[in-house]
Amino acid sequence: MEQSVEDLRAVLLFLADELSESDVHLAGHGFGGSLLMEALLHHGIYEVASELPRLHSVVLLCTPSSMAVAEEEAHRLMKEAQQDVGSQDAPHSFWCRHVCAVFPQPTCLRDAYRQAGDRTSGWWCTGALQGWSPCLHDACESDWELRETSPLGAWQISEEEMHGFKRMVGAIPLLSMRGEYDFITEECVKTWRAVDGVRYSEEVVVGAGHHLHLDSPRVSAEKICSWLRREEEENEEDEMELHAYSLECQLLGNAETRSKLSNWASLSARATPEQQEAWTFHWRTAYRKVEDKYWSSPVPCQEARRLAAWARGLPEAVVHTSGSLLQEVLSSEARDSPRQAIGVRRSDQLSLEAIVCLERLDHDAQADGHDALLIVGAAASPDADDSLRDAAVRHVADLVTKSGMQPTFLYS
Repeated sequence: MEQSVEDLRAVLLFLADELSESDVHLAGHGFGGSLLMEALLHHGIYEVASELPRLHSVVLLCTPSSMAVAEEEAHRLMKEAQQDVGSQDAPHSFWCRHVCAVFPQPTCLRDAYRQAGDRTSGWWCTGALQGWSPCLHDACESDWELRETSPLGAWQISEEEMHGFKRMVGAIPLLSMRGEYDFITEECVKTWRAVDGVRYSEEVVVGAGHHLHLDSPRVSAEKICSWLRREEEENEEDEMELHAYSLECQLLGNAETRSKLSNWASLSARATPEQQEAWTFHWRTAYRKVEDKYWSSPVPCQEARRLAAWARGLPEAVVHTSGSLLQEVLSSEARDSPRQAIGVRRSDQLSLEAIVCLERLDHDAQADGHDALLIVGAAASPDADDSLRDAAVRHVADLVTKSGMQPTFLYS
C-alpha cells in the first residue's frame, strides 16, 4: 500500500508538472478506491499539497471502508449461493451474481486479473476477488473459503477518520457508488456516510455486480456524469453566493486605472513560475457558463498590461460614484464616454482588488437595437482570491443589466 500511495503521488505530480493539469477529479474502483482513501486520510497527500493539482471531487466505486467487513460479507453471500444452487455450482453462481454477469467474460477483465499479481507471491487481489477454495476444516460455515489471506485484511477507514475528511482533504464532494448485487454491500460502505462538512452522495446501479462499469456501462457512466454536473453547478452557486453581496464597486478615472493595472502587471510578472503557471491554467481550465466565454484566459501580467494600455482612452477624471448611483452613471456615462473602468473590492477590504473594463458598442451595430456595454477585460490583484476576478465580472455584468443596458463579452 505504501508503494501504491507513492505511485499515486507521482502520477499526480506528472499531471501537474509535465501535462500542466491544474485540476483533477479522483475516482477509484475497488482497491483503487481504498488506495485513494489511504492516500488522502492516512498519508494526507492533500493536507499540504500545493504542488499537486487542485482536487475537485472523489468518487469511490464499489469501495469498502473495511477489508475485514468486505470478506465477512463475501462469506455470507457465498453461504447464500450454496443454499440456492448447491455446493458445486456456488463459486460460479457467486461470480455471475456478485462480480460480473457479462458472458463471455470481457477480455479487459480477464487480462486485468491475469496481470493483477502472482499467486505464488502470497497476494492476488483482495476480498472475494481472491477466488474460492474448498474448505477443509470445521470452522467454515460453507463448503468454500477465500483462496488466500490478503495482506490488506486489517485495512480500514474508521468513522472518526471520516469526521476529519474535510480537514485532511478540503470541502470537496464525495460520491460512493456500487452495484445492487455487489459483494461490496451496504454494510461495507456505510462508514463513508460519517463524513462531515462536505456534500456526500450514494448511488446504486440496479442489476449490476462489482464490475458495474461492465454490467451496466451506460447507466454507470450517466450516474457519474450527472453527479459531476450537479456538483459543478453547486460549486458555481456557492461561489456566486459567496461574493454576490460582498462586493463594492466604483467608477475609476484614467490615471488611477492605469496605475493600478501597471502595478498588478509588474507584481504578476515577478511571481514565481509555479504561481504564474497556476494562474494561467486555473483560468484556462475552470468550468464556465456559456455567457462567460471571456475566460479563455490570458496570462495575468499580459492581460493587466493590455488593459493598462486600453485605459489611455478613459476620461481623465470621473466622479467616484459607487453604490446604487453607479447603475445610473453607467447608463449616462456610456453615452458620454465610450470607455469606463469599474474598480471592485470586497466590503471588508480598503483597497481595490479587481478592475473590470467596459466599452460602449455602436448602437447601429447591435442586431436587436439595444444599447450594450462590451466587457473587454478584467484583472485582479495578485494577492486576491483566485475566484475574485470572475466574481467581479459577474457583479459588474449584473450592474450593467440593471442599468438598462446589455453586457456582452469580448470573446463570446
